[in-house]
Amino acid sequence: MTTRGGSPVAKLRWLRSELRRARERAGRTQKDVAAEFGWHPSKVIRIEQGSVTLDVADLSVMLRYYGVTDQDKISEFTEAARSAKEHVWWDDYRRDFSPELITFVSYEASAVRNRQFQLTMIPGILQTEQYARAIMRLYDDDDRIIDRGVALRLDRQRILEAPDPPQMFFVLDEAAIRRPVGGRDVMAGQLRKLKELADRPNVSIQVVPLAAGEYVGMKGSFTIFEFAGADQDFVVFPEQTLGIVTAKTPEEISQYVATFFELEDVARPAADFGQIVDTVLAES
Repeated sequence: MTTRGGSPVAKLRWLRSELRRARERAGRTQKDVAAEFGWHPSKVIRIEQGSVTLDVADLSVMLRYYGVTDQDKISEFTEAARSAKEHVWWDDYRRDFSPELITFVSYEASAVRNRQFQLTMIPGILQTEQYARAIMRLYDDDDRIIDRGVALRLDRQRILEAPDPPQMFFVLDEAAIRRPVGGRDVMAGQLRKLKELADRPNVSIQVVPLAAGEYVGMKGSFTIFEFAGADQDFVVFPEQTLGIVTAKTPEEISQYVATFFELEDVARPAADFGQIVDTVLAES
């Protein structure tokens, strides 16, 4: 697996932000670029948003138009454009799952920090195989798709064993660790896995107690991915009933980041997590 800093996702994010900066330094607008090359304006927008990969030939003419002549810089741009097209492990799941889910997985595998709040269940990247299978059966009754979904969850967990694992911060509603998904034994195994993961220096797990009453997290689960060296540092995925979406504006993103910090304050300290798990196991 590629490391996050050199992953195609990270390269594409770097490329889009650096191209935009080069255009702005040259005093060109997106309309100027489109008119110069006879492109539809939406093509330039998609390139700078990172929603499409960039052909090296198109990159070359854009850099020339922007006045970028330094050969080392040109080589860096070219290498990033080529790397963004490399095959990655999550490509193997594209036929079975939505583009939105694959985008989520690609960001998860590439981020340097992962902050997630979950109201109802254990986050996918922390699930045991048995817990994941029970959850997948809520969404599909096709055994092949269930198997693929479980495999995807387990593949996502490979970043936990990487030489440079991301910093991961989880806040869970107490209901998520008390609900016996898959039955008592499956849930006990899941809780023991969470306790082991929480002992790692790069993983923090906190629980919002039921006694907290109403709190801001009741509005819904969400995930925040933070990237290094990118112009837009955060990508936010609020969890929606009809699928995965992303927060669009800087104001929306800032609000989610602030909300997560507020949730950390409402939750019990991460140092208490082992004790919380022991209590739940003893009571189940």
